[in-house]
Amino acid sequence: MVCKINMIGLKFNNLTVISEYDTDKHNKIRYSCLCDCGKIVIVHGTNLRRNRVKSCGCLHQKQLIEGLKNKQHGLWGTKIYNTWRAMIRRCTDKNFISYKDYGAKGIKFDPNWEKFENFFSDMGSSYVDGYTIERLNNLEGYFKGNCTWIPRKDQPRNATSNKLSMKLAIEVRDLYNYGYNIFELTQIYNCSKSVINNCVNNISWK
Repeated sequence: MVCKINMIGLKFNNLTVISEYDTDKHNKIRYSCLCDCGKIVIVHGTNLRRNRVKSCGCLHQKQLIEGLKNKQHGLWGTKIYNTWRAMIRRCTDKNFISYKDYGAKGIKFDPNWEKFENFFSDMGSSYVDGYTIERLNNLEGYFKGNCTWIPRKDQPRNATSNKLSMKLAIEVRDLYNYGYNIFELTQIYNCSKSVINNCVNNISWK
């Protein structure tokens, strides 16, 4: 007979166990835990004991932000960084392919978001890998109260360009050779996967 471990009151990293929550279909106990930041999360006991979960998620975000402070581009090249960079470019760069649909129409972003650290501080905790940023009100710009993360497939098709200039196609190939993947390039250039594939394979840029 396996003895039940009393975990109530124990602290694991940033999480303090406050009560049993339920048992899953495998009869594994899940606990309500209070994070040092004040949030309550539900965690399996085994994940706590084996250090698989150390906080509600705030610890990971804090570590990433600290990495940015200690390294000029701590998140350079990541999907969320590339999403931020593409957002900045389509609002400010007249040579960027989708500028005509954003910056040229007066779409702007929170001035604080000119620094990636501030953007990440506002939007990093809700980011989901593979999601893209979307404005709740398309008549307004990019700021915390008007932005959310959605699966890329849920974005309107008319928000994705189906062609690139030769100059941008060359830029795409250079970034691909530098190490960017297809998904990251679709985020940066707001293009379909097929257009980026054609660029990197020297088939076409349209």
